[in-house]
Amino acid sequence: MGSYQESLYNDQPLHTKTSIRLLSLCQEDTKTGLSDNADSLIQLNLQVVDLDRNPPSFQALSYTWGSPFLDEEMAREYDHESNPRYVILNGWKVEIRRNLFEFIQLWASSPRFIYHSPCEASLPAEHPGDNVDPLGSSRELDPRPVMYLWVDALCINQDDLMERKEQVTLMSRIYTKATMVLVWLGIEDKSVEDAVQFVSELKTQSYGEAMNRSDTTRAANDWWLNRTWFT
Repeated sequence: MGSYQESLYNDQPLHTKTSIRLLSLCQEDTKTGLSDNADSLIQLNLQVVDLDRNPPSFQALSYTWGSPFLDEEMAREYDHESNPRYVILNGWKVEIRRNLFEFIQLWASSPRFIYHSPCEASLPAEHPGDNVDPLGSSRELDPRPVMYLWVDALCINQDDLMERKEQVTLMSRIYTKATMVLVWLGIEDKSVEDAVQFVSELKTQSYGEAMNRSDTTRAANDWWLNRTWFT
């Protein structure tokens, strides 16, 4: 990702074996001026919480780092070196892969993803003392509760091998603790529709039975569905 990592992640150290970092969207709708095209970049906050110390509600993302598509031509379009994408993370311009960038674009624009927790959303306005930041800030919250997100590529310092190893051991707890696991199969196309149908059929059929159906075989060949931990 670049030389920014040491400063970025040192400013958000993981003090305990059960600490993780969570992403949230910046509340201010401002332009960064750091894009090559002078476009507005999505701004994200990175904050540390402890899974054993009443963390805020958060969602976790399951996705593929590379291209979500088997088609070679489409896969080349997702090559991060020739098609870099950027977000602002705690004030730093950070390069991320296209598939993750496309998810974050959708996540940033879809209230059903960001403001999902019915408990937080139901806090009465006449009790302002209840509207406090779940991470401990005394400021009043936006009327729409903030939703936090765990994404391995940004919440883990990928340049720190020891941290990566320790965070991988926590992943089962992270996904279990999350209020929702968001499965990102890529921008919608026919293969994504097939994959969703395939997963739906697993409610009533075994994996082998679903695989035997020709119209769902393509979906089962999707990168995400072929992950060892899923099958």
